[in-house]
Amino acid sequence: MLEKRFWNKVQVATLNECWLWVGGHCQGYGVFRIGDTVKRAHRLVYEDFYGSVSATLLICHKCDNRACVNLRHLFLGTTADNNLDRDLKGRHVKLLGEQHGMSRLTTEAVLDIRHAINQLYVKRTILAQKYNVSKTAISDVIRRKTWAWL
Repeated sequence: MLEKRFWNKVQVATLNECWLWVGGHCQGYGVFRIGDTVKRAHRLVYEDFYGSVSATLLICHKCDNRACVNLRHLFLGTTADNNLDRDLKGRHVKLLGEQHGMSRLTTEAVLDIRHAINQLYVKRTILAQKYNVSKTAISDVIRRKTWAWL
């Protein structure tokens, strides 16, 4: 049974509304310290009711509110289940090109690479060095495996 100290950090609403965690957060999820360990608040609520859950499984939110600890809004699932739930709700935003935080190339660079290969016959190795990417990244751009919309 979760202690009073836990429930003092929950803003309880009606049975069907989100119960918001008002304690500490990490990446939007409520977190609660028990001894030397910090656990996600929604996982603690779920496990308090249903029992221990494998660390390989997720406690997902039907409400998509990471701060919610209402047991009625939580369900057990795999990463694939959680991703499917996200996709069915239309919450998946696929960032393309420069909008993606891991992109090292720009639209201008991609167009320049394709022009250099097709018109100027510049070697991939030279382009890879110029744009500080791998030869594979250059090949993927050329074959339109990446940046296909351009």
